[in-house]
Amino acid sequence: MPVFVMSGLLAVTLAFVFYTWGIWGARRGGVIKTRHVVFLWLGLLLDAGGTGLMALEIGYYRMDIHGVIGTLAILLMLVSAVWATIAMNKKDASATATYLRASVWVWAFWLLPYLYGFVANRMS
Repeated sequence: MPVFVMSGLLAVTLAFVFYTWGIWGARRGGVIKTRHVVFLWLGLLLDAGGTGLMALEIGYYRMDIHGVIGTLAILLMLVSAVWATIAMNKKDASATATYLRASVWVWAFWLLPYLYGFVANRMS
């Protein structure tokens, strides 16, 4: 397996770990802490970086179904990380509660391209 692909897969898998810790850690505790926000930003950076590495390997960024939902997922991760940062800094219980409910849906959407890529590559 090419180095960029292996590095990209590792980065995206680490993104899954950090993003999951950020989302579910905050939701379980009912509060957004600094570590949760850091995990969300790390997840975003690792996902975008890993995606970029894999695109470098093939020479372009594919805009097939995987590319489209992957791009949307990265954009949603960005919105989620910004939203969590703002909600944490506001220390507003209502804003935090709204974020904690919505963030799970962003996380679930993020899983679609992650799992799709895994399954599609196994089948090819």
